Amino acid sequence: MSHGALQTCGVLLLSAGVVAGDPLVGSLLPRVFEAQGVGRALMEERATPVLTPWLALFKRLLSNGRLTRAEVIDGCVSRFLRGGDAIDLRFFVRLHELVAPRPREAATRVRDYLRLLPAAPSTVAALALDQVRRTG
Repeated sequence: MSHGALQTCGVLLLSAGVVAGDPLVGSLLPRVFEAQGVGRALMEERATPVLTPWLALFKRLLSNGRLTRAEVIDGCVSRFLRGGDAIDLRFFVRLHELVAPRPREAATRVRDYLRLLPAAPSTVAALALDQVRRTG
């Protein structure tokens, strides 16, 4: 899929809103990590006091097996590695925190987390450092 098509896919998915039971959501949602502008569009998503729609959708898809923990963690980490400012990455930080990688999951990605430490925005660097520390 071309970069332009990914960007269009992400924008269309976001503008359509969360549609419960949409059979394409599980297939299209992983593309959210690749499309430019998604993080900025979802920067107001929150996990507290209650999950907002897009974080709730990810949680629901994880719980019913339509997305795997590895897909979401890898998607977030790859998005962090592509760079961006704190606003662009805020949603992905919150999503990564929602998934809460287990020590073993963090250990398999420790090299990527270490790569984030010197140049990532402070929220991403703090998240990466926390994951490195969890690996022992």
